[in-house]
Amino acid sequence: MSLKELADLIAELELEVERLAPSVEAVVGRRASRIVRAVLKARAAQLAVRTVRRGLRLSPWTLAKTLRRMYSDPQRLEILRDVAYPAYERLASLKPAKVLDAGCGTGLNLLVLKSLGAGMILVGADLDELSLRALRVLIPLADAVRASLELLPF
Repeated sequence: MSLKELADLIAELELEVERLAPSVEAVVGRRASRIVRAVLKARAAQLAVRTVRRGLRLSPWTLAKTLRRMYSDPQRLEILRDVAYPAYERLASLKPAKVLDAGCGTGLNLLVLKSLGAGMILVGADLDELSLRALRVLIPLADAVRASLELLPF
C-alpha cells in the first residue's frame, strides 16, 4: 500500500472520529475530549496499519464500524478521562522542549501531546516503517525515525 493510500484510509477514519466527537464529549467532558479524540485518531491509524500489514482490503466503512464498536463503551472513555488525561496534562505542564517516544508505533503519545498544544518538538522512534508512515500522516511536523531502541545510549 502506498503512503497516499494509507493517508486516505487514515483520513477516512479521522472523519469517523469527528463523528464520534459529540458522544465522546458527552461522556468525558469538554476538557478531556481533545485528548480522547487524539487517542481515537491514533487508534484509527493503528487499525489501518494492522489491516494493511495483514494484507486485508477492508473498506473505510468497515474499519469505521470497528472503531465505533471499540469506543462506544462509556467505561472505556471514562478510563481514558480519569487515567490518561491527568498523566498527559502533567507531562505537558512540565513544558519539555523536546519529547522522544521510543517505540512510538503510530504515535499515540505524540498525537495526544500535540493535541495539548504544548509547542514541544516531537520525535518518534520505531523499527516498524509502516507505523512510522502512519505517524508521518498524523503528525507531519514530528520527526519519525526508524531506529532500534537497543542502540540508544541508556
